[in-house]
This record gives sequence, structure tokens and C-alpha cells, in this order.
Amino acid sequence: MCLYYLAYKDLKKIDGFTVERAKNEELPENTWPFFADQRFPEKDWSLENGACYRYAGKEWFNLALETPEDWRLGKLAHLVSYNQSTQKYEHGPQWAEDAGPFFHLFTECSGIFGSNHSAKLAEDFEKWNLAAQALGDISFYDWYRNMHAMFEYVGKNGAIHTMNDVSNVGWEEMRSS
Repeated sequence: MCLYYLAYKDLKKIDGFTVERAKNEELPENTWPFFADQRFPEKDWSLENGACYRYAGKEWFNLALETPEDWRLGKLAHLVSYNQSTQKYEHGPQWAEDAGPFFHLFTECSGIFGSNHSAKLAEDFEKWNLAAQALGDISFYDWYRNMHAMFEYVGKNGAIHTMNDVSNVGWEEMRSS
């Protein structure tokens, strides 16, 4: 099974236009209705659950991860000496700033990466780039560069929606991004 990422750039909340309202009206062009992942409601506070956001751009990424425990994540964890038992798990507004390198990627492989976590991950990919390249594993480094590009694409005002199943998303929508 592949994991697809839909990355939204330059999100701006549309005041007064909610997901509830969108159920009865056509969504304005370039609009993303945001639903928080109910399994992890505390995940990222940069987006308001039930709000609609206008975006300046969106891109699809398919990085061919088969499972969240993909070997590339394991290699990345080894690279940064990630130790799950020593990482902070307190959830709060400072969570994105306090976490170690790639913490949100290791702990939140699916769902939504809001702007706080996306910006932190973009910084982590930038900081560890030379070390990742020095491993000499071309396949891993290709994946690493693509992940870096995805998180850089959304910047500080975007979000990434991960999807295991895109069967309900038409190819026209995928091509139009």
C-alpha cells in the first residue's frame, strides 16, 4: 500500500465559511475543508477544526511508503539517534518547538501535519541533509530529498494531509494539482 501526501501551500482561513456550511454550498475554488483527525485531536493547533482554508497551491506526493514502519524511517531514526523511550510525549502548544529531530514524523506518520509541525520538519530535513547524504544510500537519500521538498513546499503557512487510500479521489483532481 502506498502513502500519498497532499500538500497545501499558503493556507488562509476563510472567515464564516465552515465545513458545516460547505455541506450545503459549493466550495469556493482552491478551498480545503479541514477536519481534525479524531484519533489525535491535539496534534497541531495551527488549524481550526471545521474551518475552511483557501490555498495558493497544492501538490501530490507519493513517496512509496508501504507502512509507517518503513525501512527509510528506521534509517532516519538511526541517523538522528532517535530513541522512542526518551522522547517527550507531553502535548501542548510548545510541543512542535521542543521535540527532537523528526519527532513528529516518527510519531505521526498519518493524518495531518499542520503548519507548526511542517515548518519544524522542514528545518529538521535541512539541518540533517549532509548527514543523510553522507550515508551513501541513494534510495534513502532520494526519499529524504523528496520528503524535504514536500515540507519545504508548504512552508510556515501550509499543511500536509496524508492518505493511505486515494480511491475516492479522482485522477482529474490529482492531475489538476
